[in-house]
Amino acid sequence: MKEINSPEILSSIFQQAEQGDSDAQYKLGVCYEEGDGVEKDEQEAIKWFKLAAEQGDVDAQWNLAERYESGRGVEQDMKEAVKWYKMAAYEEYDEAQFKMGQCYEEGNGVEKDIEEAIDWYSEAANQGHVEAMVRLGIFLADEDAEGWYYDIEEAVKWFQKAANKGNVSALIYLGNCYLKGDGEINNPQEAIRLYTMAAEQGDIDAQIILGDYYRKKESGKAQNWSEAVKWYMEAAKQENPFGTSAYKETIANKYERQKKASEWNRKISRVQYCVGKCYAEGNGVKQDLKEAEKWYLLAAQNGYAEAQNSLGEIYTDGYGFWNKKEAAYWYRKSAEQGNIEGQLNIGRCYALGEGVEKNEKVALMWYTKAAEQGSADASRELGERCAIEEKWEESTKWYIKAAERGDYWSQKVVGDCYAKGIGVQKNGEMAVFWYQKASKQGNKEAQINLGNLYAKGEVIKQNWEEAIKWYLLALEHNNPYTSLIESSRIDEDRKVEYQKKSDEWNLEKADIQYSIGECFLCGKGIKKDMKEAITWIKKAAENGSIQAQNKIGQCYLLGTCVRKNKKKAVFWFRRSAEQGNYDGQFLMGLCYLHGCGVGKDRKEAFRLFDRLAKQGFSAAQNQLGKCYAKGIGVKKDIVEAVKWYRRAADQRDSLAQVNLGDCYAHGKGVTENWNEAAGLYHLAASDGEYVSFVFNHQDISRNEIKELRMRAIKHIQVEALKDDCIVFVTLQLEKEKENWIKRLWQ
Repeated sequence: MKEINSPEILSSIFQQAEQGDSDAQYKLGVCYEEGDGVEKDEQEAIKWFKLAAEQGDVDAQWNLAERYESGRGVEQDMKEAVKWYKMAAYEEYDEAQFKMGQCYEEGNGVEKDIEEAIDWYSEAANQGHVEAMVRLGIFLADEDAEGWYYDIEEAVKWFQKAANKGNVSALIYLGNCYLKGDGEINNPQEAIRLYTMAAEQGDIDAQIILGDYYRKKESGKAQNWSEAVKWYMEAAKQENPFGTSAYKETIANKYERQKKASEWNRKISRVQYCVGKCYAEGNGVKQDLKEAEKWYLLAAQNGYAEAQNSLGEIYTDGYGFWNKKEAAYWYRKSAEQGNIEGQLNIGRCYALGEGVEKNEKVALMWYTKAAEQGSADASRELGERCAIEEKWEESTKWYIKAAERGDYWSQKVVGDCYAKGIGVQKNGEMAVFWYQKASKQGNKEAQINLGNLYAKGEVIKQNWEEAIKWYLLALEHNNPYTSLIESSRIDEDRKVEYQKKSDEWNLEKADIQYSIGECFLCGKGIKKDMKEAITWIKKAAENGSIQAQNKIGQCYLLGTCVRKNKKKAVFWFRRSAEQGNYDGQFLMGLCYLHGCGVGKDRKEAFRLFDRLAKQGFSAAQNQLGKCYAKGIGVKKDIVEAVKWYRRAADQRDSLAQVNLGDCYAHGKGVTENWNEAAGLYHLAASDGEYVSFVFNHQDISRNEIKELRMRAIKHIQVEALKDDCIVFVTLQLEKEKENWIKRLWQ
């Protein structure tokens, strides 16, 4: 309405209004509302608007409806607002029709009724109301909604009409239809064209959609990180329009404005987070943790939980950015918003005392919160903590939850629990089930354990073919720590940690190689092939397997499946001995004793046997007894010899039982006692199990006791052939040097 600048005009409006002219009543209401020609008076304005509205004046009805909705000049009353909006809508006023659609859609002032909302949006859209076209299209495109109204082709028609009238949002919704639609409607290229049109007009939603589209890797579509970063950066440049003074003047409802401002900030924060992630991972831009920190910080300060957690991770793991206290601060911020990763990470901070004072109780609280939200990692952490406290049932319960959520390590652990009966009843089939789950995700340890399960045949039926299959699968894995050790971005402490893990990885690999070698050696699950067996055992030895080093050393020493080479034998025995292995140290002692591959050094042999014997190693105790019996590297002392023979014999060492029997048979270091000798020979012939009978010295002949001794020796030889490396090598070296089997009884 034009400004009234004449008393005559104002007087005329008064007269017409008082005579009941609705148009004049509306104009007079505007005069009082704006203070045009009269003193501003809200109540007088409302009086005239009501008079006009009651006579069907659409503008007056609209004015009153807005006032009752916002509470401007009247007490806020949404039901009264709806009454006036509806009256205007029945007068074919498209804005009022659109507003009625909103009221029914949201249940604002009326009971929520989607079909009624659609009817009103249709009325407004048919009159050319652009926003109504968009809302109508949204409903028609919603295939998940319950109701009769889903019609994608009709939705496309309305979005296209709105887009033709310059509505940018319509371009986005139209793009969504083409991206997700079926048949002729499905057209991803057209969708991207429409999104790009909207994005180039500055629409932040379209810019974010394009960023997300180019970032994601989907079937039939390659990632395009450069394009993703470009559109994220465009979106990040935008300022929040809902905080401007112009917007404050046009939005009556402060709460609504704040809500929209908050929604905008969240969009911007997410974009900032995405840009930070691109810089952190070097996607679409050169990797730059400083730049990543900047973008994460912007988003984190805006309250974006994912960014707060990622910022914490930069301060935890980022080279040159370590700040455990700052990391814990941001993890807590993220956790307090319910972010699962944030809860998990702050739990770890309290568990390890990193950036905060160590507090196991608080750590468990955060782990539990994350686990209850479905975090497999948190469930695994809880399982580990319960295991430390030996709460086996509770531990297994958490591990099972983590396993069911797809955590491959927990699946492997649950397999262990069922295989060993820890926290659950032992169940071979369940063990196989969980090991296979973990194996399918590439877990090497589960593949090894499956191989061992089938090889041992304890909780499931033995199956060497299956064992070899899983062993070979485990060998396909590359050492993941090699590249980390070589990285210039890793500090020395981390390199030491990774080197230790790398060595453990190689040892696991070596154990598998040795197991496969054993299969070829014995023809278990595969055709017997001695050459292939040696190849695998040698690989295992080179990777640090102590068993394999002792085995390959034995092969070189005795010429088994390889050309005899005593120096190579010593090389491998020494490798084993240097790892602290008693067998390897003992075998080195034998080599020094007999001068095999090294210069004969009886004192060094004695030193090695003496040290091992005092640590309880039975083979060394027996050998030390022989040193004292013969004065090898030490002064001869038959009583000391008997002492060490007895210690070894008490540990069921068969050779020591024979040697102690010899002492009793000939009265060396002890009183001659053929009964005692015969009993010891029988123990040696029966793997240390006591044989219940008593010999009478007067009834047993020299030949009979000699026969008992020979039976024991044969039994020891047979058992040694079954892969008792220590006994076998001892026997062979003794046989070469002294032909020891016959020495006493000829």
